[in-house]
Amino acid sequence: MKYLLLSAVVSTLLGAPALANPIYPDTNITPGLTRPNVTVEELCSTNWGKTEKPVSLSLRHDVLGAYNLKTDTDPVCLAGGSKKCRIDRLIAPKLGGADAAVNLWPQRSAGEWGGPDKDKLEDCMHARVCAKLEEQGSDSATRLLHIYQRDLVSDWIAAFKNVIGSREDSCSTS
Repeated sequence: MKYLLLSAVVSTLLGAPALANPIYPDTNITPGLTRPNVTVEELCSTNWGKTEKPVSLSLRHDVLGAYNLKTDTDPVCLAGGSKKCRIDRLIAPKLGGADAAVNLWPQRSAGEWGGPDKDKLEDCMHARVCAKLEEQGSDSATRLLHIYQRDLVSDWIAAFKNVIGSREDSCSTS
């Protein structure tokens, strides 16, 4: 009887529509996507602060809708002291991420494990890939880039803890 009840609960939960989680993306909606044929040399020679394009308004609405959010100030987005959700790329362009809906998700713009934490991780990963390129060449840097891309898709907070440590720590490229 216990197992029958448990299976009914699991079936109900799996059939439920996706609800927004501003800390982790839903991998059914946002599995992540990388740009084909991008090289670590290209990634490391681009000034990402000047070249990253904002997400279009229509794509923002599509992503929010996929996560059952009406606006970027939905109550889910306001948790943890955040004022809104931002549309974030699961795999950042500086790490080879594509500008496609399957690589976008609503993330809290502030608070614990919000946008600034993920930005810090992406900056650190990018710096480490570029340092690896300088020190050991393209093959080693490309292997590290692929590890980081998988880590972001798998669990970006675990990746943060592995790459940087605590939220108070700073990036070390060595």
